[in-house]
Amino acid sequence: MLLPFLAVGLLFSMANIHAMINTLVSIGLGWPSWVFLIFVMAIVIGIGALLHRPLMRLNDRLSAQQSSGDHSEMAGHFLGAIGVIYAVLLAFVVVMAWQQFDHAEEISMQEQRDVVGLFDIVGAYKQNHRRDSVAIQSLLRRYALNMLGEGRQMLRGEPLCLDTGFGRETDPACQLDDSKWPYGTLPASRLNNDLVPVIRDKVMNLPRSTLADESVYKQSVVLLEDFVDLRDHRRHHYSEPMLSILWITLFIGGLIIVCLPYLGQGQRNSLRQSLRTLALCTMIGLIIGLTLVFDHPFTGGVATQGVKQWCTIWERFDLDLGVVRSPGCPFQPLNGR
Repeated sequence: MLLPFLAVGLLFSMANIHAMINTLVSIGLGWPSWVFLIFVMAIVIGIGALLHRPLMRLNDRLSAQQSSGDHSEMAGHFLGAIGVIYAVLLAFVVVMAWQQFDHAEEISMQEQRDVVGLFDIVGAYKQNHRRDSVAIQSLLRRYALNMLGEGRQMLRGEPLCLDTGFGRETDPACQLDDSKWPYGTLPASRLNNDLVPVIRDKVMNLPRSTLADESVYKQSVVLLEDFVDLRDHRRHHYSEPMLSILWITLFIGGLIIVCLPYLGQGQRNSLRQSLRTLALCTMIGLIIGLTLVFDHPFTGGVATQGVKQWCTIWERFDLDLGVVRSPGCPFQPLNGR
C-alpha cells in the first residue's frame, strides 16, 4: 500500500532536486568561469568527503572477512579497467559538449553576419526605392536592439518565447512582464518573433524595376532565408541542452569510481584514502564544471562577447541611418543580473 506513495514522494523529491540544480547552475554561470569551476569542484569534493566515513566503515567490515587468493592480483587490473572506461565516458561527453558549444557560437556569429549583410544589400535600393530600403533597414536596426534584450534573457538562463502565434501566444515566456513599470513590457524574444515576419514580408515585396534591382532582390531573399533558419537553429540549441541521461551516466560512473577503492579487501589508511578520494573528486568536479559551461553556450560569462557584438552592430546601423542618440551600449554585464 505504501509503494505508490513512496514512488510519488521519490518523483517529487527528484523534481525538486532537479529544479534546485538548475537554479544553482543558472546562478553559477553568471560568475567568472574560473569561479564557477571552483564552485562545482567544491560541491563534488564535499560529496566525496561525506561518502568517505561510511565507506571507510564498510571497508573495515570487508577487511575483517577472509580475503580471497586472487585479490592482490586482480584488484589493480579491475580498478584500472573501470577507470579507463569512465575516462572514455568523460572524454565522450566533454567532446560532445564542446562541439555543441562551438557549433552554437558559429550559428550565432553567422546570424549576426546575415543581419549585417542583409542591411547592406538592401541599402543598394536607395537610389530608386529609398523609402522601402530605409524601412527594412530600420526594422533590422530594431531587431539588433531587441537582440540585446534577447541575449540578456539567454545570459540569465531565462526561457525564450518560442511560440510563434503572432499575438495569440500562450507560453508564459511570451507574456507581458507586469513587473516593468508602468505598463509592463513584452520579452525581447517575443518582440523579435513578431518582427521577423514583418522583415520577411518587406523584403519579399521589394520593388524590382531594373535588372540591378532583380539581382539585389535575389541576394536579399537568400540572406533573409538563411538568417531566419539560423535564428531558429540558435533558439533550438538554446532550448535543447545535453540529454539528462548523459548527466545521470556521469553521476553513476563517478559514484562507482569513487566507491570502488573502498570495496576491495585490505585495511586502508583513512587519511591517505581520503586524500585520494578528494583528488579524484577534484578531477571529476573539474570535468563536470567544464561540461556545464560547454552545455550552456548562450548563458553566463562565456557568452557575454556574443551579446556585445549585437551592440556593435546596432551602433553601426544607427550611424548608417543617421540616428542621433546618446553614445554607449545599453547592455550591462551580468554582475547586476
